[in-house]
Amino acid sequence: MAITFVGGYAASDGGSGNTTDPATMVLPTHQSGDVGYLFAGHTISGTSYSAFVAVSGWTSLGTVEWTAGSDGQVELWRRVFTSSSETNPVVNTDVSGRKSASVLVFRGVDNTTPEDVTVVGANQSNLTNSTNGAITPTTNNGGLVLFQYHLGAASSQLATLGAPTTPTGLTLLSSGSGSLVAGANHRDLAAAYKLDYGTASTITPTAWTHTVVGSPSNEDEAETGAFTIALRPATATAKPHYYYAQL
Repeated sequence: MAITFVGGYAASDGGSGNTTDPATMVLPTHQSGDVGYLFAGHTISGTSYSAFVAVSGWTSLGTVEWTAGSDGQVELWRRVFTSSSETNPVVNTDVSGRKSASVLVFRGVDNTTPEDVTVVGANQSNLTNSTNGAITPTTNNGGLVLFQYHLGAASSQLATLGAPTTPTGLTLLSSGSGSLVAGANHRDLAAAYKLDYGTASTITPTAWTHTVVGSPSNEDEAETGAFTIALRPATATAKPHYYYAQL
C-alpha cells in the first residue's frame, strides 16, 4: 500500500515574548489507521530548563536538548489514529519561553511498526546550513520525513533568520519563522517529506539552507535539533486463493 500525505499544520507563538500559552494544532480531515507526527521546538533565554509536558494520547519518540546559550529542546511524538474524529493535540511547556510546532498526518503507514528507522539528530551549531542525520531504512518504498527546529541567533548576534530552502528531493510542509524577541532568538521550524524513497539504502539528506540577514559574530548559539524518520508502508492484504477439487 502506497503512503500518502493527508495534510499538516504548523504554527509559532509569533515571538511576542516568553509565554506558557499552549500551542494547539489543527488536525486535517483524517480516518482511523492514519498516523500523525507532532514536532515541537522550544527555547528560553537564561538558566531555566526548557521541557515539554507529555501530550495526551501521543507517544514520544525522543528529544534533543541543549543548554549552551539559550536553553532549548525539541521533541517528536506519534499517534496511530483510532477514529476519524481525533482530538487536536496541545503542546505545553513547564517553563515560559517561545515555541513552535507542526503536525503531519500520513496514510498507508504500518500501524504496528510505523517507523522503519528513527534518527534523532544531535544538536549542532550551524547558522546557515543545518542538516538532518543520515538514515538507513530496511524496507523498500517507504516514506522519508525530516523535522528541524533552528534557532538562528543569540542576543549578541544581530542576524535575522529566513525560511529555509528544502533539502533536495523533498516537499516542504511549511515554516513558521519567529520574530526578533528582545534582541534574541530568531528561529524557524520546518518539516519536509518524500512519500517513496525507492529501494532501501542509506539516505543522506542535503542541508537546509537558511537565509541570514546581518552580521552574526559567531555560530556558537545557532542551535538546531532534528529528527529523521523512515516510514514503513502498510502491507496490502493478500487476496484469498480458492482451490476446487475435480470430481
